[in-house]
Amino acid sequence: MWLVAIPLMGAFCGGVDFLGMSFSDAISQMSADEKLKWYILVRLDTVKETVVRNGSLKAAFFRDVVKLEHARRKLDARELTFLRSILQQGIDEGTFDIDNASVVAVTIHYALRGLDIPNIRGQFTALGVPTNRLRQSIFNMIFYGIVRQPRQGGRQLIPSEE
Repeated sequence: MWLVAIPLMGAFCGGVDFLGMSFSDAISQMSADEKLKWYILVRLDTVKETVVRNGSLKAAFFRDVVKLEHARRKLDARELTFLRSILQQGIDEGTFDIDNASVVAVTIHYALRGLDIPNIRGQFTALGVPTNRLRQSIFNMIFYGIVRQPRQGGRQLIPSEE
């Protein structure tokens, strides 16, 4: 199944050699923002390449939402754990200015999942969006809200319901 093929930073590629060091050592030396960028790129590319390579998955499997959600359950849990760890690292490093790593991890996770089908089907390319431009746009959307930047008038942009 293509979902198992998505490399989740060490879970899939733990023994792979990366520029003369183990994969785990290589990613452990990255800053949180670089890890997040790398993860996004690998995730988008791997999902698309795997599904394109196995054309039979394009049709029936994606139409059965119940099967798709069931197959993704374990993968989703691993992705969320990994995203939370990246975000917490970014908080600890002072790179990310977020209040709750778990909530932001879920938000990023579902935002990226929402891009899977249009990316696989080539809808961005059909609209004339080059791959590098798409990647930069995704980075800008995600990082604009989490990279530490001065804000005018305090942190809260939406009034609290409390």
